[in-house]
Amino acid sequence: MSSINLTTTTRADRICIAFAGKIDENAAYGSINLNGKIKLEFDFDKVELINSMGLQNWVSFMKGLPADVTIYFTKCPLRIVNQMNLFPGFIGERNVIVESFYAAYFCARCDGSFNNLLTREDALRSGPGKAKSPVQNCPKCLKPMEFDGIEEKYFGCIK
Repeated sequence: MSSINLTTTTRADRICIAFAGKIDENAAYGSINLNGKIKLEFDFDKVELINSMGLQNWVSFMKGLPADVTIYFTKCPLRIVNQMNLFPGFIGERNVIVESFYAAYFCARCDGSFNNLLTREDALRSGPGKAKSPVQNCPKCLKPMEFDGIEEKYFGCIK
């Protein structure tokens, strides 16, 4: 049985597929009926895990998608962003547009870590490899937080 569930919805300009579960050796993606659409969106918000065997299956899946389809990644958790940055094959040698992703921030005042959803525009507005804009405020004390990582490396997938 597949360890990943896919929920497909259609919007005016694209097919959206939300992934929930694990990208591992048991993940089965099946075939995607594009119904004439040339844009495909993958929502990773509910991906719990990705392992090396899952990565191999994922790369094969990406390479099997039609070359003329534009692919968007949304709500990428840290584990997906790390895979994009560490393993360029994750995007299947495609021009993937990362529309939104989570980034880890730390509040020194509250001693807490928080994953905030950022958009591509947020990252590009900040400049190459920066996480300063917009300012991320702590949900508890409302004070500005610091990015919890190496900006140049983490934001590498947003080009």
